Amino acid sequence: METDKRIYAVWLAMVLGTKIDSVNVLYGACGDAEEIYRRDDYSDIADLNPRAAKALLSKELENASAVVAQCDRKGVGILTYDDPLFPSRLKALAAPPTVLYYKGTLRRLDDECVVGMVGTRSMTDYGRNVTYAFAKSLAAGNTVIVSGLAAGIDATAHKGALDAGGYSVAVLGTPIDKVYPMENYELFGEMEKRGVIFSEYYPGCRTTGACFPIRNRIIAGLSCALIVCEAGAHSGALITARDAVMQGKPVFAIPGPAGSATNVGTNEMLKKGARMAARPYDVLSSLELAYPDKIHIRGDAFTMGESEPPKAPVTAPRTGKAAEAKPAKEQTPQRKQQKKPLVGQTLDDLTETERRVMNAIDTDGTTADTITVKTGLSVSEVMSTLTLLEIYGRVRSEAGGIFIPNI
Repeated sequence: METDKRIYAVWLAMVLGTKIDSVNVLYGACGDAEEIYRRDDYSDIADLNPRAAKALLSKELENASAVVAQCDRKGVGILTYDDPLFPSRLKALAAPPTVLYYKGTLRRLDDECVVGMVGTRSMTDYGRNVTYAFAKSLAAGNTVIVSGLAAGIDATAHKGALDAGGYSVAVLGTPIDKVYPMENYELFGEMEKRGVIFSEYYPGCRTTGACFPIRNRIIAGLSCALIVCEAGAHSGALITARDAVMQGKPVFAIPGPAGSATNVGTNEMLKKGARMAARPYDVLSSLELAYPDKIHIRGDAFTMGESEPPKAPVTAPRTGKAAEAKPAKEQTPQRKQQKKPLVGQTLDDLTETERRVMNAIDTDGTTADTITVKTGLSVSEVMSTLTLLEIYGRVRSEAGGIFIPNI
């Protein structure tokens, strides 16, 4: 009996894991997952990650077969790297996903103008209003909204897109069959009916909080442009912004009220050179030339449009083990915000933290881990600061996670 070709793709995903930069190399050398599996020797494949070469020697298919069977039982689709509907934008990533598990209706996203919208889970009323208004107007302008289906800004962006009659894409940091947070239970169902939900993690897969920032590269990768709606100084949304900058995508920020802790990140991005999104038109007009047959700029794009927040989603009853389970929390450290002086600053000024990070970077490049040790800052502080410095054009990232100052 011929083996289901999806099994080989799932096997490859399981042995490689996420973020190993060998998927493009392997498919380029072998053509498909079955051919990759049937090889006994990978030494002739140039640029193959040594960890990947070692992992590929495991030829056991039982677990992959079980995952495919489970997906079929649960109505979960498996989108493989060589499928015609697999987004080519993701193949441009240094570490693209090998497979994407999905629920909902697939579209050919290569033909769509996709806008990413990200931000804090602890949004304010202001953040809720502007995010909903932007998402609804952008979707009415014929863009596809992609976000992470997390609480706060993510859920509001999806809701705005669906309320406009648009199509929306979610990328989870949890297994494809896990609704998290439970407050998004109803929205999860609506996304299945009127959009698509992706995850790198098969049904029942064990995940941790570290999976959330890993999935951010996919949100950025699918996007033609990214909007940071509301974000504090160390928000996880800044990781997605950094991924977008590294991928050469335009990054917008919605300005927030002065003195608001939940807008420190977005306002800092604007102060140092990110594109301002004061109204949906600012984003749509930047994409119109690239997608003239897609973008429709309506009158409400020049204003904030309808900014009433969506109704609170209905949660499903939790019983038994589901009620006791505690899903992994997204790793976004909560830190006390420091007030920054408003007088005497120019666009060229750097904060004390930014100066410490810059001083820790050698002219020939330094890794984020080394910067963390040198500065004594937390990992989240270093990564969010590097994101801003990349947006400002002060540093650039190279292969191997090396950061180099632009002198």
